[in-house]
Amino acid sequence: MFNLAYTQTQLAVGAVVAQIVDPGVNTSFPGYTLANNVLGWLKWLGLAGSLASFFIGGAVWGLSQQGGNSMAASRGRSYALGGAAGAVVIGLGATIVNQLSTVGMSLRSAPYGAIRLKM
Repeated sequence: MFNLAYTQTQLAVGAVVAQIVDPGVNTSFPGYTLANNVLGWLKWLGLAGSLASFFIGGAVWGLSQQGGNSMAASRGRSYALGGAAGAVVIGLGATIVNQLSTVGMSLRSAPYGAIRLKM
């Protein structure tokens, strides 16, 4: 049962990842390597921060719930869920940008009877 669910999850994730369009890398502009490194560092720092928020929030949530402090448990739950949401947004950042770019390009090339944006 677990193996089937795991395979279906991989297929669903593969379908989303397969939609990413690679426009080709243009390395000719100055500072490309530095910009690429900085974006990579920011991604990993964001993921590390999200993971820390998830674990610390979960610990605060669990300990406060056991101690009877519902206000701190609520705050810990918020931190844990915020860390999980942050990790999802950071992890799916490239896919989100590509999807919005595809939507923007389709609006730009829409027929004259439809909404048309000038760019």
